[in-house]
Amino acid sequence: MYTGALTGARWGASALPLQALRRLSEHTDPHTLTRTALDLITPTPDPHAWPHTPLRSEDGLNPPTFAVAHPLDPHVLLGNLAYLRSRPDHVDAVVSLCRTHPHDAPHLAGPDWIRVWLHDTPDANTNVHFTLDQAADAVATLRAEGKRVLVHCWAGASRTPAVATRYAITALDAPPLQTMATMIRTVGGHLDNPSLSRAVADLSGLDLPDPAQTLFDGRLPPRRPDLHQHRTRR
Repeated sequence: MYTGALTGARWGASALPLQALRRLSEHTDPHTLTRTALDLITPTPDPHAWPHTPLRSEDGLNPPTFAVAHPLDPHVLLGNLAYLRSRPDHVDAVVSLCRTHPHDAPHLAGPDWIRVWLHDTPDANTNVHFTLDQAADAVATLRAEGKRVLVHCWAGASRTPAVATRYAITALDAPPLQTMATMIRTVGGHLDNPSLSRAVADLSGLDLPDPAQTLFDGRLPPRRPDLHQHRTRR
């Protein structure tokens, strides 16, 4: 416990091993720890805002419910927070890549809901390589347990395809760049945060300075209509 606290204090929440947090969730709600930590560093916490209440908007984006099957593993769904909140009965476990609240998935057992500290702002993730690997490993671990897994972020557009790609590379031996392009097309063709794509490529020993140019010859696939219509600020 003390080692984990010191690690989190020194390197941030994204430096904590997810398997350790999963074991901790058998006895303690990780959200309670997050809320307590944020309250300690916030001069005047707002009781009507996250983490005290469920998130209502992220970057001005309020997409409708969305989920599609992972193109290389049909037992993994790629979706958004709205889909998690719909409580899909064919999902056994969830890897969340955005801010969540216990009310988002009260139906899930603690160890079956792995929450990852991963930002969607370019270059905002201090431990991005470690976090992506941990998230991908979490998906692989849940799948090895025979669970049907939902991987999601707020919109299912940047963080989700990044982790889905890393999972396919490490667990399914998929080729990195071809798989990344497939994932982006699968969720609607979206590269608002190219730093995540660069990090996924870097983990495979590849340089990807311009993901749009390399993956799509500079011509990105069209966005999902819901992303285009509901995005008010970025």
